[in-house]
Amino acid sequence: MKKPIAFEVTQITTGPKHHLFGYIGQSLTIPWNESGRYIVAMRTDFFRRMPKAGETADIVIIDIANGYKVTKVDTTQAWNLQKGTMLYWNPNAPETQFFFNDRDPETEDIFTVLYDISTMKRVKEYRFGPSPSTVANTGVAPNGRFFAAVNHGRNSWREVVSYAGAIDETLDDTANPNTEGLFRLDGTGRATQS
Repeated sequence: MKKPIAFEVTQITTGPKHHLFGYIGQSLTIPWNESGRYIVAMRTDFFRRMPKAGETADIVIIDIANGYKVTKVDTTQAWNLQKGTMLYWNPNAPETQFFFNDRDPETEDIFTVLYDISTMKRVKEYRFGPSPSTVANTGVAPNGRFFAAVNHGRNSWREVVSYAGAIDETLDDTANPNTEGLFRLDGTGRATQS
């Protein structure tokens, strides 16, 4: 008979705001950086409804070695309560860099951000446009050379997985296969459609 696995449960965040990661284990993603010192997460004002266009979520890091101190590092307008903002630690810099999605409130573009906690700055923004301009990360390759992306505007009708404010630019062009489907973005931001 196998010995039962023992777990220790520790609460690491408290209210009044809510903390979440999104998909855990999807495409091998976990919230911890390489050393396990930091957890990347989102912090929101609510969790009982989906976000509306323009509502932001904080991007935070939680320092396990410093009493689970929560530090806001950025914000996003491309998020929901199921998949979060597609947080992924960068396999090429897993100690300090992670990806998340964002939405530009002026252009309405949805894009992917690469953020570095050693400089506390955005390193790069991966913008696909001009059309469709809502293509962003849905999964980072384990070797970090590519990430899979979808046209988030195409699922704007499905509230549980869409980003509020995502525009479906293909409504009048439903027969164009170049504006929908799965895309592969390389480290430079060049996209190829799969």
